[in-house]
Amino acid sequence: MRKGGIVACLVLWPVACAYIIATVFFCMKLSNRLQDWNWLKIFSPLWGAIGGSFFIFCCFCKQISEVLWGICTFAGLLTFTILLPVKLEYSWTYPWVSVFIPLWIFLGFMIFLRSDKRINFEARTDENKNRYYRNSDDYVYQHLSIFYSTVATAILCYTILEFVNQSLASGLSIHIRWIPFYYVWFIFVFKFLTATLSMVWSYFYEIPVVIFLMLLYLYLLDYLKQIAVVFIPWYFVLIAAFIFFHLTILF
Repeated sequence: MRKGGIVACLVLWPVACAYIIATVFFCMKLSNRLQDWNWLKIFSPLWGAIGGSFFIFCCFCKQISEVLWGICTFAGLLTFTILLPVKLEYSWTYPWVSVFIPLWIFLGFMIFLRSDKRINFEARTDENKNRYYRNSDDYVYQHLSIFYSTVATAILCYTILEFVNQSLASGLSIHIRWIPFYYVWFIFVFKFLTATLSMVWSYFYEIPVVIFLMLLYLYLLDYLKQIAVVFIPWYFVLIAAFIFFHLTILF
């Protein structure tokens, strides 16, 4: 077992529960079942989950630069999850762009992770690449790092399009604002159809995210009435991440 793996596994259980509880609270708030609760209470489990995720990340850091990278990344996400409920609950006079700046910082670091992983992979020789593909754990880690940072890029572009939509008199249609996520869907389908049979299984980690985006799209188009249905794939994402993390540590 890797160094810090035991502690990380113990912390992972309450962190996963905190993410699930935060999602349930969020769905109930949007469904008007927690009207008496303010947005700070709704987001409070998420703060603990982010703090626990940072602790788990630090358990596997080997250099001080990795710790600093984690601090900048998680600080941006934590700041956004604090400013957002404050803006929603107390009608903060500052513009929305000030709320989303920390999120953009977090997404920027995720995009950098994508670039870093691709550079490292492209630098390998053909012989090393073949050995790398045979090592399924390394391949899945590399694959997920690129995929989720691609999703981060799409979210970044989407939030920018939303601000553009607010500034235009006529506005942008939902179809135009979702162009970044169309790209995510296209890349997923293309990679899935062109993948070798031995590595098709690794794409199943991405399926819940793709389905979540599709359900959210249908909800925004008013084809789905229950927001709770949209977040069902998110629970599978948490379960898949939980299982993959434990398998990575144990084996």
